[in-house]
Amino acid sequence: MSEAPGMKTHDVRLVGRRISRVDGKSKSSGYTRFVNDIGFPGMVHAAMVKAGHPHASIVDIDISRVSTVSGVVGVVTARDVPGENRVGLVKDDQPLFASDRVRYEADCIALVVAETPYLARRAAELVKVTFENLPHISSLDDAKAPNAVMVHDDGNLAVERRIVKGAIEIGESQSDHVVEAEFHTPVQEHAYLETVGAIAVPFGRKMEIWVAAQCPFYVRDAVARCLGARLADVRVIQLPIGGGFGGKEDVPSEICARLAVLARQIGRPVKMVLTREEDILYTSKRHPMKLTYRMGCKVSGELQFADILIEADVGAYATLSPIVLFRSTIHAAGPYEIPNVRILTRGYYTNTVPKGAMRGFGTPQVVFACESVIDELALKAAIDPLEFRAINALKKGSRTATDQVLKDSVGLPETIRRAKKHFAGPWSRRSKGKVTGRGVASMFYGVSLGAAGRHLDRGAARVEILKDGSINVWVGCTDMGQGARTVLAQIVAEDLGVSVEQVQVNHVDTDIIADSGPTVASRTTVVSGNAILDACSKLKRILFSIAGEMSGSKITGISKGAFVAESGKALDFKKVVAECYLKRIDLSALGWYVVPDCRLDDSGLGDAYYVYSYATDVAEVEVDTETGEIQIKDFLAVHDSGRIINPMLAEGQVEGGIAQGIGFALHEMFSERDGHVASRDLSTYLIPTSLDVCDRMSVEFVERLSRDGPFGAKGLGEPAIIPVAAAIANAVSRALGRRVTCLPITREWVIEQSITS
Repeated sequence: MSEAPGMKTHDVRLVGRRISRVDGKSKSSGYTRFVNDIGFPGMVHAAMVKAGHPHASIVDIDISRVSTVSGVVGVVTARDVPGENRVGLVKDDQPLFASDRVRYEADCIALVVAETPYLARRAAELVKVTFENLPHISSLDDAKAPNAVMVHDDGNLAVERRIVKGAIEIGESQSDHVVEAEFHTPVQEHAYLETVGAIAVPFGRKMEIWVAAQCPFYVRDAVARCLGARLADVRVIQLPIGGGFGGKEDVPSEICARLAVLARQIGRPVKMVLTREEDILYTSKRHPMKLTYRMGCKVSGELQFADILIEADVGAYATLSPIVLFRSTIHAAGPYEIPNVRILTRGYYTNTVPKGAMRGFGTPQVVFACESVIDELALKAAIDPLEFRAINALKKGSRTATDQVLKDSVGLPETIRRAKKHFAGPWSRRSKGKVTGRGVASMFYGVSLGAAGRHLDRGAARVEILKDGSINVWVGCTDMGQGARTVLAQIVAEDLGVSVEQVQVNHVDTDIIADSGPTVASRTTVVSGNAILDACSKLKRILFSIAGEMSGSKITGISKGAFVAESGKALDFKKVVAECYLKRIDLSALGWYVVPDCRLDDSGLGDAYYVYSYATDVAEVEVDTETGEIQIKDFLAVHDSGRIINPMLAEGQVEGGIAQGIGFALHEMFSERDGHVASRDLSTYLIPTSLDVCDRMSVEFVERLSRDGPFGAKGLGEPAIIPVAAAIANAVSRALGRRVTCLPITREWVIEQSITS
C-alpha cells in the first residue's frame, strides 16, 4: 500500500525475516488454553442426540426418560428454538435441529445438558426417537438416477456451474492429439488435532460464545438468527485453534447456535467438545468427485481445447459446496492458455456426511485430473512433461479459462524453470525388482474469495499504540495454527519501525473488530495485512506530525524504533508516543481493506480472482511391484506466493501441505457403507506418519510481487497442498507405465497393475 504524503518508506528489515512464532513458547510449554481448558462458574455440559439413520422421517421424540438420570439439567429440540431453526450457509437447506426428517446419520435432533460430559452423553442415549425409514442415497450414481429418491424436496442437484469460452468443435479440429479419461477422488477427513468445541455463556440479554472457529462472524450470524436476537446481542470470542484446514469454517456455527439456544433456556454456561468419533461422524469433509476430461493439443504441444465434466457428492446439506465447486470450476482447466474451454460442474445431494471446505477448497481434485491428462498429452506428443507445461503455462498477458487477462504477478514459468534445474535424468527406471518414477504437476490458485464471494471480501484492523510504546492489534481473520499472528506482527513492526516484541496481535473478538468475512481462501495475510497498513498509515500521520514538532524539522522516516528528522536528529519512538499521550492525542486507528472487485458473466467469463498464486511440484517415487509399497524418495515444491513475509513459516506451510497431500494421494480412505461411516477414528482412518512422508523434501519460492498485497504478498496456505497428489500420481504412472485414475493409490492397485503389465 502507498505511504501517506511526507512519509518515506524505510528499508525493509523485518519482512522476509525468519522470525520465530510469537505464540510458539506458550503453545510448546502448555500455557496456551484451548476450549477444553476453559470453564465458567456454574457451567454444564451438552451432548447431541444424533439420528443414527441415513434417511428417515421423525414420527415422535420422547424425552421423558432423560429426567431419570441424576444431574440432567435440560433438553432442547426444534420446538425450543426462539428464532429460526435454520443454519444453512449458502443455501437455506439445513435445520439447526431436525424435526420432521433426518438426511444423514449424524443429523442433530436434540441437545441434552447435564453436570458432566459423561452424564450428558448417557442421558442423550435415553432420548427415544421413533423413525420411519426412507430409501437413502449413498452414491453419485444413485443421486443422478432418473427415479432417484429426493434428498431434498427440490431435487438432488444442489449446485451447477459452467464456463464456456470459444468453441470445443474448433479446438478438436485443430488438435493432433486428444486424451479422454475419467478420474475419481475420495472423501478426505481434516484430522485436526483439536476436535470441534465451544462454550455459550449468557450475560443477561447478551450471549457470549467462546469457540475455536475459523469464521467468528459466521458464528455470530448463526447464533443471532437462531436466538431471534440482534447481532449486537451476540459476542464471539475466538480461542486458540488446534488446527482447522477448513473443517472449522461451517460446523462451529451449528454447534454454537445449539449451545446458545440451550444456554438461553437454562440461564447457565454450556460447553460441548466433540469426541473424535463424534467429530468424524458429524463434521464436513472434502468432496469426492468423478471427473471426466477431454483435452487436445497440436503436435508441437500447444493446447487447443478442454472439455470437462465435474460431478461431486455434496452430502446431505450444501454448506459451502456452491463456493467450493465454483473454485473447482475456475481451476479445472489448469494454469494454461487454452483457447476453447467448456466446463460443467454439478454437485448432488446424498444421504451422507455433508461435504464442505477443506484445504485447497475443491482444487486438489481437479488438479489431479487435469495434470494427469496433461502428462498423457505430453507422452502422446513425445515432449518432456516439464517442457510441455512451459509451452502452455500462463504468463503475464495470458488469458485464463475464464478469459481473464493476467496483468500482475505471474510466476508460473519461473516455477517450472526451477523444477527443471532440480530434476534431471530419466522419468522412470527399473532396479532390483523396484521401479522409480518422477512426476510433475503445476497449478494456479485464485487468492481470496473471488467473484463468487466478493460481497464478503473485505477486512478490518484496529491498531492501538499504548503509552509505553507497546502495540495492541485486532484483526477480523483468525490464526488456526498457520502463523498469522506472527506474520501480521511483522507487518505492523515493519511499518511502524518497531520490534516484533512490541506488537501483540490478539485473537478475534466480534465486539472489538468489524466483520471481516471468513478466514479461508489464503486471504489472511493479504486482507488483514492491508487493513493493518491502512490503520498504521493513519497513526504515522499523527506520529510524524508530533515528532516534527519535537525536533523542529521535517521527519523523513521511521526505522529501528526512532523517527529520523531532516536535521539528522533521531527521536525515540516511545518518547514521541509519550508526548502524544501528554497532548491527549488518540493513538488508536481503524483500518479497512476491500479486495479488488471480480465479476463473471453468465458464460462464466470475466475476472474470477484479483490475483493468483502458482506452483510446480515434482515427486520421485520408488514402487515395489511385489508388495505394492510406494515410497516418496524426493519431493520439490516451488511456489510463487508473492513476497514471503516469513520464510520459516512459509516453508512450514508448504511442508505441512505436502504431508497432507501425501495422505490424500496414498493413505487416506474414508469408508462409508450403506449410509453409515465405517472410519470412525484415527485407527481406521489412517493419516501419514513422519515415516510415510518423504526421504527428502525441498521448498523454494519465486517472489513475483503483487501490487495489491502487503509488501507484495499473496496467499500460500491452500496452494501448499494442491499439486501434491497430482505430482505423486504422475510419478507412479511413469513408474508403472499405467495411468493412475483413482485416489488413493492402493497397494492392491499397484500389485494388480504389476501382474497384468
